[in-house]
Formats: sequence, C-alpha cells, structure tokens
Amino acid sequence: DMAKGKFKDDPAAGADAKEQMEALMKRLGGEDPSPAAVVSDPSPVSVVSDKKNDDFLTEAADAEKKLQGIVSEGTPDPDSPEGLLRLQAEKYRREATRMRLQAEKENAELTLSKIRVLEEDMAKGKFEDDPAAGADAKVQMEALMKRLDGEDSAPVAVISDQKNDDFVSEEDVKKLKGIVSEEMFTNIFTGGNMTKVTSTKVNRKQMDALTDDEITVYNDMWQNFPGFLKDMIAKNVGLEDASTVTSINRTTVELFYQEEETEFFGDLGGVVNITERTEIEAIVESIFPRSMWKDGRGPSEVDVDRYLDNYLNSTVFNRASKKEAIPGGFIVSGTNRLKSASADEMMDILTADLAKSPLSEKLACFYIDDPSPRDEMQIETGSLNDPVLLIVATPLAERNNSLALASITAVGLASAWVYSIGTFGNNQAIMDRLQEQNAVGDANLDWFLGMPLPAAFGIVAVAASSAVAKFIVAREEKFKVYPPWLLPSFTLGTWGFITSIKTPPKNRQALFNFAFVGPLVGMVVSLTLLLAGLALTFSSDQSQLPSLPVSLLRESALAGGIVEWAYGSGTLAAPDPTSGVPLHPVAITGFLGVVFTGFSSLPVGQTDGGRMVHALLGRSGASLLSGLALFSLLLAGILGSDLALIYGLVVSLTQRDMEVPCLNEVDGVDTASGLLAIAGAVVVALAVIPVPLDLPWLR
Repeated sequence: DMAKGKFKDDPAAGADAKEQMEALMKRLGGEDPSPAAVVSDPSPVSVVSDKKNDDFLTEAADAEKKLQGIVSEGTPDPDSPEGLLRLQAEKYRREATRMRLQAEKENAELTLSKIRVLEEDMAKGKFEDDPAAGADAKVQMEALMKRLDGEDSAPVAVISDQKNDDFVSEEDVKKLKGIVSEEMFTNIFTGGNMTKVTSTKVNRKQMDALTDDEITVYNDMWQNFPGFLKDMIAKNVGLEDASTVTSINRTTVELFYQEEETEFFGDLGGVVNITERTEIEAIVESIFPRSMWKDGRGPSEVDVDRYLDNYLNSTVFNRASKKEAIPGGFIVSGTNRLKSASADEMMDILTADLAKSPLSEKLACFYIDDPSPRDEMQIETGSLNDPVLLIVATPLAERNNSLALASITAVGLASAWVYSIGTFGNNQAIMDRLQEQNAVGDANLDWFLGMPLPAAFGIVAVAASSAVAKFIVAREEKFKVYPPWLLPSFTLGTWGFITSIKTPPKNRQALFNFAFVGPLVGMVVSLTLLLAGLALTFSSDQSQLPSLPVSLLRESALAGGIVEWAYGSGTLAAPDPTSGVPLHPVAITGFLGVVFTGFSSLPVGQTDGGRMVHALLGRSGASLLSGLALFSLLLAGILGSDLALIYGLVVSLTQRDMEVPCLNEVDGVDTASGLLAIAGAVVVALAVIPVPLDLPWLR
C-alpha cells in the first residue's frame, strides 16, 4: 500500500499504517508478544467474506484470553513433596495447553495469509492466461476456506509462486520423515488436532546419516518456520526462545534430539517417546570416578534446579540449554561470559557463589569437556564438543575406610621390615651363624635384628619423601588431600604411599604439578641413594652386607644398569638368577625406590602417572592410556616379568579408578609441563623395562 502511494491523500492513515508496520516488525522479532491490530484491507477485491474475517479475529482474541488465563492461574504450594510434584505436573499441563492454543492461533493467521495471497493474485488477473492454474488456485482457495472453518485438516499444496516461498512445501515435509513422525508435521503445519499425536521414536542412525545437502534443506526450512514454531522447538530443548539459533547445522540438529524419555502435549493424551541414549552412560562411567556415579549416586534434581534457577551466576556463565542427566549428575551447556578472563576466574566465582548458598553441602560444579559422543562430522573435521558445566553431589571423594587403610599401612611397614630381613638370605656368612645358633638353641638375635633396620627405614623414607612433596604442592595449589597410606609389597618391600585427593584441584596444571612432584622427588632421592650406596658397598665388608638377587636387578634397565656399571660387565648375566649381588642397605633402598617409583608413574587410574596423563591429555586420553598400560603389564607378566604382573593386579584393585574432576578441566597445561612429562616418561620407561641381556656389555 505504501509503495502504491495509497496514503498520500490521507496522512493520518499513513501514520497509522507506519505505526502498525513497526508493531508487526517487533512482533516478528519477538519483542512484543501482544497481538498487533489488523490493518483493514481497502482492496475492493475479496473472496473471503467480512464475516469470516470477523469470526477469525474473534476466535483469535478468545484464544489470546484463554492463553492469558492459563498463564495467570495459581500454583500449588511447593512446601511439601506432594506440592512439588503437583507444581511440576501443573507446569507441564499449562505449557502444553499454551503451546496448543498458540499453534491454533498462529495456524489460523497463516491460513488467512495464504488466502490473501491468492486473493491478490486473482484480483490482478494472474490466472487469466492460464485457466488450469486458475482452477488450481480456486481449489486451493476452497480448501483453505474449509480449513479456516475447521472442516478439513488435510495438507494443502502450495502453488509455485515467489510469494508463497514463505510456506513449507510438501516435498520439504517428506524429507523430514524418519526424524519426526508424519502425524506431528501434519498437525503442526496443517492445523490438525494435536491430540492425534500418539508416539514416535527418534531415529538417531538416520540423523547421523544426514548429508550436507539435507542439512542445508533443513536449514532453509528452519529459516521459513513461523516464529511460534521456532520458539516451541527451542523451548523443548531448554532454550528460552529461538533467537539464539541463527541456523541449523549438524550440531544444532543433534541439539533438537531429546535423549531421555519425555512427554509432549501430556494433557492432550499424546506421548512422544524418545530413545534413551546409553553411549554417553558408557563414556561417563569409563572416564569419571566410581564415587561419582556408583549405586545410582547423584544430586537431587530439585537441588540442581534450585541451583540453576537461583544461584548460578548468569553474568559469568551463559546457560544455553536445559540440564541433561548423566550418570552421577547433570551437565549444562553454556559459555563463559568473562571474555577477557580464563575459565579459572569463572570457576572461582561460581565456586564462591555456590559456597555461600544453602546448597554448598549438597552440590559441586565443574567446567569440563562435554562427554557426549561426537558426530561423524566432528570426527572428520577433528572438532570437539563445547565445554559444559558438570553438577554432582558432594562429597565426591568420600573416605569411609580410614581404619582399614591404617591397618593396611601397618601391614606395609611390616612388609618393609620383613623384606629387609630377606635381603640377608643370600649372605652365606650370616645364614651359617643363624643356623649354628639354632642348632644349639641360642635364641639371642640382638646382633642381627639391627642389621635390616637401615634398609627398612630407607624403603619407607623414600616412599614418604614422595608423599611429603605432594602434600606441600597440594597446599600450595590450595586443595586438600587425605592422609597417605602405605601399600604393602613382599617383592619390593612396598609399592609406595598412596595419596588420595580430597577436594578438587583448581585446574589441570595444578593436578600435573601435584602428580609430577611425587615421582620427581622419589626418583631423585632413590638415584642419589643408589649411587651413594654403591660407593658404600665397595668400602664395606661385603661379608656382612645384604644382597639382591640377580633376577630382581634385571627388572630395571635404569637401576640394574647402574649396578652393572658399578660392578662391571657381566654381573647381571650370571647363569644363576637367584644368586645375590652384595649391596649396602643404602644402595638397596635406592634400587627399590627407583623400581616402585617407576611403577607408580605408569599411566593407570589414580596413580601419579595416571594423574599426569589426565592433566596432559584430558579424561578420554587418560582412560585410553590407562587401559593400554594395564594390558601392557599383563602382557609383560605373561612374558615373564613377575613384578609387572603383580603390580598390574595390585593397581587394578587399588587405583584403577579415574581421578576426581578439576574445577576447570577445559584449560590444559603449559609447554614446560609437556616437556617435563616427556623427559619423565623416558626415565620411567628405563626404570620399569627389564635389562636386555643381549646387550654387548652384558655378555
């Protein structure tokens, strides 16, 4: 009308038209939900009677009133559990009814718009030269009129005309079959009764098989969807509205798939069953500690909703979807709004806010990489999922077996003492004296009992040095650890102290520092003691020294190679592997320290090595390497390494579980840490790989 200059002679009508145009534009942009006034059509050509227009406007106004009545209804008292359930059920009922009424209203508006397009085409004489097209238009007009009267809900074909490109064609609808049921699309696009929806199951395989061309088709359809339908779809996946969804790509299509059984249009008798996703459950249970998800453990959904609605700082974390249940907790997608700051600062604020809330004793939150499986496109392009907020129950690393661990530590001390006594088994002079005393019934062993003490004390001291170093770093990084406990070993005296994390580290860098310092200190102390002990060995009376069997010395290329270097070529190539090599107790302590420190640095679960790999490669990488390490230990045991087999069994029972999350698991470690890890990996490999007897200097 403006283009035709219809308002030149009537400035008041022109101003009114401009005002209505602005109101309609706001409504299209979602800024003004109130219905815009309908501009009266001055065109003399009209197929639809004024009465039908009036009836439509009256019905639309009635629907709007019903809509407002639904929104303003009272809610049940939420003070009791029954009240909470009633409130939730009432919420779903209202939303379903609101969506149905809104769909009916918008569908009527779309139908009327189509009728007006056909009216204009007929008024302009567009079909005068094409009677067939005119007849087709007349048929469509009659069908649209019936639909407006509620007589016919069958889909109406859209004529091929540029003005009708806004409407969804039947061909486009057909291309969506297999993703959403035909009944659902028929009801949404043709004004059918929503109660006809019975059930449908999402076909994820078909979604995964979508081609790029099909994704483009869906994107075009999305752009042409009515605003109310976009908002309805967006709300079903937890968004406030569709304003943030600018296009449909493979990631967004997957977002529109519910992964749990849910109900749509519940009070209308229709249920949409969505297939349950089990792949993410398998992933979560493989990369997160059992303490998070075992026995159905997890936070209360009510508590999580309270946190998200009332205590999650939206100025820091921009929530982009509804929560998604995973074993042990919930994940929520979103972005860090502190653009100039790291995720550490975001998590500092979120953690501080949670600590001040009434939920501080119930919930903990972490910023992690989304554990959801990647689609084919992401795998092909190497792209990763966006980070998510993980919400779990506290405490995440609870320890209820302190008495049992104290008892195991006592056994560990005893094993170190017994092993030290056993190191004198190959000392012929001492064994002869003990046999002589036994023959005459002399039970006075005071002269002998003090001899194993240096080795026993040294074994425990080396293990303790590593634990103390980790305690110091944990305090510097501001997270707590449980008191360490000593893991017994009757093949090495001990497998070292195990230090469990009590409260989450700030980030992966803090976890790496904690995990790296223990083996670093343990290895430095052990190598120093080994070298010093070898010097003491050659300056002492070897007839009074303990010894280690050649078979054990061969178990470590690093420590055994140092002994071979000190004693001379051929020492470890002795034909009798049970024969002993005399060593000072300090040297024995150093050798054993190198070996059990090396094994504890292998990338398995909650060992120091497992934590380092977790910090370097993330949870998925750590889980993969943990499985490979355990398999390698088993294979080495089958091939003849008793130490590898025994340690593999022990660590599977005690430390195979994954570590608790860091507050910020998204940011990695610095380059220096990566270089240190590479150097450490070389040392660890030498410490646990057996001596190759075919080396020239061993012949």
